[in-house]
Amino acid sequence: MAYLGEINMEKYMLTENSVAIMKIFKKTIIINVDNIQVFNKSLNKILEYNCTFHGCNCVGRKKAAQKILNCKYKVPIVVSEEKNIVLIESNSPRSNVCLYLVVSKIIDYHYLDNKLLEIICVNNIKFRLKISKKSLENLVIKSIRLNNILNYRKNTNFI
Repeated sequence: MAYLGEINMEKYMLTENSVAIMKIFKKTIIINVDNIQVFNKSLNKILEYNCTFHGCNCVGRKKAAQKILNCKYKVPIVVSEEKNIVLIESNSPRSNVCLYLVVSKIIDYHYLDNKLLEIICVNNIKFRLKISKKSLENLVIKSIRLNNILNYRKNTNFI
């Protein structure tokens, strides 16, 4: 996997190759299937640009997900329905370190020890998180439910 270096770019488009977006203090790291890019822009600005490009701001996407799923916390963010980019967050975006995973890129996960969960994504990209298996599964289930409901509404005469 190639490291493309630090990029000072405000407008970055997530693609079908995007696996994860990570915030480490004031930097944003985008992990794609074939490369890693580091940005001097905040994760929120990159997410906002991508959500807005696809039709709604990030806050609107989160509020819609909350209403559709009838839950308030850790809702998935549908960045692009067309590209199947649905993000789940590992921990609070207000913390200094936060990881958003593209759900469709998760292949497997297992405990390394009692406290560390290893998440394996496409291309054997791995993340180690202090999150319970049940918490991760709940996040994945929410994202699948949201995606299914949106697909159902799009493909039927839902009113």
